[in-house]
Amino acid sequence: MKVGADAVLLGAWCSITGVNQILDIGTGSGVLALMLAQRSEVIVHAIEIDPPAAGQANENALCCPWTGRLNVRNISLQDFMSSGNQLYDLVVCNPPFFNNSLLSPAAGRNQSRHSLEMPHDLLALAFSQLSTPEGRCCVILPVPEGIRFESLMKKYGFYPTRKMLVYPRPGKKANRTLIQFERYDKQEFGEEILTIRNNENEYSSAYKELTKDFYLNF
Repeated sequence: MKVGADAVLLGAWCSITGVNQILDIGTGSGVLALMLAQRSEVIVHAIEIDPPAAGQANENALCCPWTGRLNVRNISLQDFMSSGNQLYDLVVCNPPFFNNSLLSPAAGRNQSRHSLEMPHDLLALAFSQLSTPEGRCCVILPVPEGIRFESLMKKYGFYPTRKMLVYPRPGKKANRTLIQFERYDKQEFGEEILTIRNNENEYSSAYKELTKDFYLNF
């Protein structure tokens, strides 16, 4: 599986301050879980419904320097929620986001990009059930889906406490939003902005600074 820019952004951006247990929902190849293990000293649990993807995530976990702190399971989110699991200080997800668009002939691509196996209302419920009382939840979504997901999270008593809008390049509209949720309404906070490429189509200094620990050429 390819390493997606969305997972890299989320893994570099989300706060790990005060975190003791991390859960990555829908880990895919495991890149987000690997990044969080690299950034922290804690146990990172990762779940993935697709057997080939879970197998690749396990292979990647076994080959990395943090293998002793990574636990990958091939399990659906529904089954994971019903199996009496522990609560997590940080729950992260780079979720599927196409709710009503045409499906691809490739089943794996549909699972990764369309909210078929993990609809957003299920993800919001999972965040609420799997987080500690002081826990944080972080996602990356296209901007319109991010607005809708905020409404879903408020139904479970979670509110945005940090947010970053991502622009592909100057002059373009923001195409991604990263949101951190917690169980209190911060009401006012400064919204972060990141532009990935500059006018010369090179990675911006801000993007390099955010992700430099994960790219060899930065």
